[in-house]
Amino acid sequence: MTDSPPLDNVDDLRAYWETTKQRLQRACPQHPLAVRMHRAFSWLSAAECDDPDEKLDEKLIFRWIALNSLFGRWNSCDHEPERDGRALTTFLTVMEERDKDSLIETCLTEQQTLVSQICSDQFVNKFFWKALNTEKRFNHRRDQISIQRMYNDQNYCQILNEIFNRIYLVRCQLIHGAATFGSKLNRRIVKQCGIVLEQIIFAIVKIITDHAWSENWDDLCYPPVADSN
Repeated sequence: MTDSPPLDNVDDLRAYWETTKQRLQRACPQHPLAVRMHRAFSWLSAAECDDPDEKLDEKLIFRWIALNSLFGRWNSCDHEPERDGRALTTFLTVMEERDKDSLIETCLTEQQTLVSQICSDQFVNKFFWKALNTEKRFNHRRDQISIQRMYNDQNYCQILNEIFNRIYLVRCQLIHGAATFGSKLNRRIVKQCGIVLEQIIFAIVKIITDHAWSENWDDLCYPPVADSN
């Protein structure tokens, strides 16, 4: 297990990443992973705020962009970015496989209360919205039982997928104009999702730095290109 200091902010993450970054850049000055991490740190920095109750929408959006900087994939056949769902699923699978120190498991365990609250919230379950204004009946209680069973079974892969399904729905509401900026209706869930997302991203950055830096990162979306003029 890798012995590492606690990482409490983006500056800590940058410092932790620096040695691996230098190793990569000696081999390839424009290594795609170095670009990905640089982009991710820039958005994580934008999300930092001393007041835990301020800029909740911005924090969630910026943290998702930081994550997207890491998981985004270029589809070489269609010559455009891969769809988010497919790219994220592939990325999380690799992170779980390379998580030699069980950082994701630790994060989900430490944040169990928040994760359970988010996954039990009917308003961030896509099936609630599918059933709305139809004759279908949505069973809110089923989600509470389901997430508790996952924790009892220590099924952290499934828990990770479930929490990302919920965070992604909130992200879509904000990005696609399906929520009011600063809305009183969603303050609690936006804050909860932002907290959990930040903790998972911090764990992922450590996994990449310690164990996943040698993965194939060649399919970078929109790489830096010198001005042809």
